[in-house]
Amino acid sequence: MSIKEIIQEFVTNIDEVDKNLNNEIRELKDEINFLKVEENLGFSLHKELKEFFSSFYFCEIQGVILPNQIKSTDKWGNWFEFEEQNKKIIVTLEGIESKAVDIEDYIKNSFECWTGGYDFGRRISIGNIYGSRGEILLVFNNDNGKVEWIDCEWGCFGNLNEDPNGVLADSLYDLINLLNENIKNNTII
Repeated sequence: MSIKEIIQEFVTNIDEVDKNLNNEIRELKDEINFLKVEENLGFSLHKELKEFFSSFYFCEIQGVILPNQIKSTDKWGNWFEFEEQNKKIIVTLEGIESKAVDIEDYIKNSFECWTGGYDFGRRISIGNIYGSRGEILLVFNNDNGKVEWIDCEWGCFGNLNEDPNGVLADSLYDLINLLNENIKNNTII
C-alpha cells in the first residue's frame, strides 16, 4: 500500500468513527516539480517525502498514538510517559492546503522556517504532537526517512545534544499506518 492509499484509508476510517473531525482531503492532481525544489535546497528529497506531498491537498490530519507506542531513547527514556499523564497523544500532520499554495516554496520553507537559523540537518517540519508536556515538533529526517520529535521548549534550542528528541516512527508510512491502526482499534481523539 502506498502513502496515498494509507492516508485515504485513515481519513475514511476516522470519518466513520468521529464525524466531528475535519480531516478533509482532496486529491492532488497537479504535478509537483520536485527537481526545482531539490535544486533550490541543494539535495534530493526522500522518496516518502515526495509521495506524502504529492498525495492529497489537506490542511492537517489528526490521529492518536499511545505513549507505549513511542520508542524510548537511551538519553531521554520515554519522554511521553511522564508521570503517566499522557493517556493519548494527538498527532497532527500538516499538508499542502490547496493548489493556491506555491508548493515548491512551501516545501523549501518547511525545511527552514522552524530552525531559527540553527543547523538541524536535513529535517523538515511535518507537524506536531500534543501531550502533557505541551506541543512538540514533529520532523521528517530526509537523510534516513525517520519521523522524529524534538521538544524545543525543554532543552537548548538548536542543540540536538541538549534538546530532548527521538524517533517517533521508522518511516512516514509507519506513522500513518499506526494512526490508521489506532483508529481501527477505536483509539480516538
